[in-house]
This record gives sequence, structure tokens and C-alpha cells, in this order.
Amino acid sequence: MCPECCELVDGKGWNALHFVVDGSLYGWDVIDRILENSSLSNLLNEKDTEGNTPLHHHCRTSGVYMKDLIDHPIVDKMAFNKNNHNAYQVAVTNIEKLSKEKMKKIRVAFRSHSRRVFIEEEILKQIQEAEIKDLENKWQAGRKEYLEKAAEAHLVVAALITTVTFAAAITMPGGFVGTGGDPHDHEGSAVLRRNAAFKIFIITDAISLVLSSSAVVTHLLMPLLFKNSDSESDKTRQAFLKWAFGFILMAMGAMVLAFITGAYAVLEHSLDLAVTTCVIGSCFFVIISLICGMYRKDLGLLSIIPRVKYYFYRKNKYGWCSQRRAD
Repeated sequence: MCPECCELVDGKGWNALHFVVDGSLYGWDVIDRILENSSLSNLLNEKDTEGNTPLHHHCRTSGVYMKDLIDHPIVDKMAFNKNNHNAYQVAVTNIEKLSKEKMKKIRVAFRSHSRRVFIEEEILKQIQEAEIKDLENKWQAGRKEYLEKAAEAHLVVAALITTVTFAAAITMPGGFVGTGGDPHDHEGSAVLRRNAAFKIFIITDAISLVLSSSAVVTHLLMPLLFKNSDSESDKTRQAFLKWAFGFILMAMGAMVLAFITGAYAVLEHSLDLAVTTCVIGSCFFVIISLICGMYRKDLGLLSIIPRVKYYFYRKNKYGWCSQRRAD
């Protein structure tokens, strides 16, 4: 083996030994020759561009443990790379890549060399634990900030819906019965009270008012009920936020229905305008369904088509009575 050829390195500063210390079968012969040849001893501790020796690379790969390399008298076990890590510290930081057997043998090999590496191992563990804890704290802080901003936005929307639905119920589409009218009509009652669309308007408006008010109360109670900022409180706060969000969505749907039915009750004698208003108002539910379908296909509008096809398939094949018995 020519010493000058073996001293060649690539762009990363790797020599021949850097490439074969991963424990692959084809590298054992090369390693044995390098260890036996004193003229190639400078390869044992040669560093690459990152300051890693072949021992550093061996201690961070998942290959077979090389006792001859680690126990070689010329190999510097305490050589440090540019991150100020020796080979044992590199093994500790890459412990998920190493087998338990290899890590155990590396620990034994360095135990007789110096106790410093084990002191630094504890320091590394403490640093890693501190970093993990810091990441958890940052995640919890970001989550808390997100929940607070979401709660503020939800509270504003819920308050607006409550105001609008209350105002709609007070003003009453079609107006009120005045004095001097039909004696059978009670003064101050709604003119359209016998209209079916108007009755639906009153019901949906009341539903929207109750749901939006419930969302407002939920948001107002959250700061009082969850003063602590632990994980359990955050989970419960998130559950309350989901409930309030559900109330707001249902309140918005009921509010749109109230608008559609109220407009139809007032415009009933102008049928073309009434139908147009109802169609435009119904687009709200189509838009919501399309938005939901972007995130969950089972909630989207297109998910209804396969169900309808399956329904008619069952009806045509088995008949209505057979389908009811099967269900």
C-alpha cells in the first residue's frame, strides 16, 4: 500500500480511514492494513474540515463496533472537533443511531481513559433536557397566545351576531299592528304573525340569539375558570373554545336562515324577488360546505353525491321496503 496515495483526501477532508470506519465488511481489510502499517499512523488522528477524526465518524455510525481501532495506542480518544466534542460525546449526541451493544462497548472503552467524558455526558444530558423544556415552554406560550387571540376574535363575532339577531327580533319584518285596525288584531303584535315563513324567521332568530349568547358567556367565563396555565387547564380551555366555536357556527347558520325566511315573508307577493333572495342566501351553506371539504372530505358538499348514489342504488335494487328492513 502506497503511503502517499493513502494520504489523499476529498473535498470534505476525508481520508481513506474516514470512509471505512462505518463497520462495513469491505472496510475491515483496509483498517487492518492501516493499523498494522506504522507509516500510515498519521491517518488515525487526521481531522476533516469539521475537525472530526475517523474515531469521531465511527462513534456516530450504526456500523459494527471496531475494538482494534478504539483500543489502538496511537488513536487519540480525547481529540476534539470544531464543536468541541470528543468521540464519546459524538456517540452520546447520536445515541439513537447506535445499537445498545455498540454504545455499551464505547462506554467501557472510554471509562478507563478518563472520567471527564462521563461528567460531560451528564452536562450534555442536562443541556438537552433544558433545551427540550425550553421548547415545551415556547410551545405552550405560543399555544396560549393563539387561544387568547382566537377567543378575542370569537367573542367579537358572537357579540355581533347577538346584536344583529336581537335587533332583527325587535324591529320585526312587516311591522306591528297599530291602533284603529282590525279589532281582532292585538295592538303591537306582528303583522305577519300568521305567515309560515315569518314563524320560521322568529324560531331561527331565537335559536341564533341563544347560541351566540351562549358563546359570549362561554368566552366571558373562560378567564375566571382557568386562571392557571398548566397543561390540564390548556386542554380544558381548548375544549371550551371548541364549544364556543361550534355555537358561533350554528348561530351563523340560524341567522342566515332567519334572514332568508324573513326576507321571503316580506317579499312573498313579489315571488321572483323572494326566490332570488332565498337562493342568494342559501349560497352561504354551499360556501361553508366547500370550505369544510377542503380540510375534511367527509364534511364537504361532494361527499353527499356518493351517498345519494348509494341511496338510489339500494332503492332500485331492493326496493323501498327492503331498504327500510335492512336499515
